[in-house]
Amino acid sequence: MAKPTPAADWSSLPSDLVSRVAGIFLATSDIDYYISIRAACRNWRAATDDPRGSDRRFRPRRWIFLGDNSSGSGHHLFLNVETGRFLWKDLPKLRYGYSYVTTTDGLLVLPQVASSRSGICLFNPFTGHRVLYPLNLSLRGMRSLFRSVTVAGSSPAMLYLWRDESAACLDPSRGFEWVTLFSAEPALESLDSVVAYQGRPYAADRRGAVAVVVEDQSGRLATVVAPHWGQRAPTFLVDCDGDLLLVRVPGIDGDGEVVEVCWINVEDEELWTRKCIGNYAIFLGDRCISVNADKFTGVQGNCIYYFGGGERPQLRGICMHRLEDGRDEKLFDQEVDQLKVQACPLSLAQLLMPYADPMHFGRWIVDRTHNI
Repeated sequence: MAKPTPAADWSSLPSDLVSRVAGIFLATSDIDYYISIRAACRNWRAATDDPRGSDRRFRPRRWIFLGDNSSGSGHHLFLNVETGRFLWKDLPKLRYGYSYVTTTDGLLVLPQVASSRSGICLFNPFTGHRVLYPLNLSLRGMRSLFRSVTVAGSSPAMLYLWRDESAACLDPSRGFEWVTLFSAEPALESLDSVVAYQGRPYAADRRGAVAVVVEDQSGRLATVVAPHWGQRAPTFLVDCDGDLLLVRVPGIDGDGEVVEVCWINVEDEELWTRKCIGNYAIFLGDRCISVNADKFTGVQGNCIYYFGGGERPQLRGICMHRLEDGRDEKLFDQEVDQLKVQACPLSLAQLLMPYADPMHFGRWIVDRTHNI
């Protein structure tokens, strides 16, 4: 009778092999898998870097925070827009009704707790790491004053707060002092869109001008692309498959012009029109996101999703623009109140658009995610 094969001792795997597997998870921003590897045993933990810190590798870059299940249990829903994976995660810090502000880098801004000093903290929901900022401003005040929050830098992170015509930065390297961002030349008009791209914050206005925050701590915005369009229209910046894109959708305001997508060559400071974005779909709003349609059933590639309306009531609702033939299609016509009482399951477009464009949808998505 053959002797039974002894069970494999997985803890004895070579450290370089463990490190490679962990690196694969970091490449797709599957931070939860990375933490699970470290929790397996002491040897695996020694072979991988400690994620508790401000290192950009451990930020949930491609994760978006969709809300809770409204039951008070502390379970919150996340979605990895790179892999299409949903994840319910228990966050005790948000269990007792804590308000929060989402950032464009997957992090959350929470009120500072367990301290006699007022302020906020930048919270990584996957690693638990926090950076405290002595900001004398409530989250409600932050929401009313600033339209977008961007995180840049590595250790520690800088918090950029964007308004319609200006921006400011909390710089930990300067003792958490406020740094006012000076306008670029030629000056940006009212900011229409901001995005964190390759660890740096970019901003664009309705003329198609694009600027980036200079890294020399001068607080300046340096022009990357001069105004591209003479006529102003809603303009959006988005990181799509590693490319920085500028999307112009005049149809939102109803002037009848066509959607235009441009690739921004950051190094040469040039703008090139693109007729195709491959099998990717872009969802436009204050927090633009791009997804690979291969990973999301029901989402069509080479399409732009947006909330239409303006002078074109026939397109009021969630709309889709096909870059292949230039056609616009209204997908859903429901208003926010109708969506709340709708009994049928949400489509992925209905799930992603409220995240990208919360101004039109508020937080109704929180009441629906318990069905996922």
